Amino acid sequence: MTVSSIPLCQRTDEADEAKILYEKGKLIVKYDYYDEDGKFAGWAEVSFNECMFYRFFDSPCCEVEHILSPREIQRKDISELLELLLPKWQESVGWEEYQQQLGGAGRFSHYTVFFDHVGALDVIASGCSVESR
Repeated sequence: MTVSSIPLCQRTDEADEAKILYEKGKLIVKYDYYDEDGKFAGWAEVSFNECMFYRFFDSPCCEVEHILSPREIQRKDISELLELLLPKWQESVGWEEYQQQLGGAGRFSHYTVFFDHVGALDVIASGCSVESR
């Protein structure tokens, strides 16, 4: 299993809010961040392209594997969740030539991000990008 990390522009360890928006196959998560004095500093954004699945765990319900560094998003090329969902995707639309030209099932990864005080998010998507506002 290949596990890598994507650095975040802003840490998630003081996040008190995470706003989730799903629109036309793209999952957008905005979370608040604070300066060293504990004052609100702004909103950061993480987006997931071609999102086929996501689930959110409230902080008290997080498993040990969800509690990650506040500085990164974890990316897995192989996971139980991918093994469960990709055959369904393949049977439904993955066999289409268009999907194969885009990279087929191999373009999807399992992403996990932890927001302290909020919870954790698991996402199956073809890509991820981060920014701060």
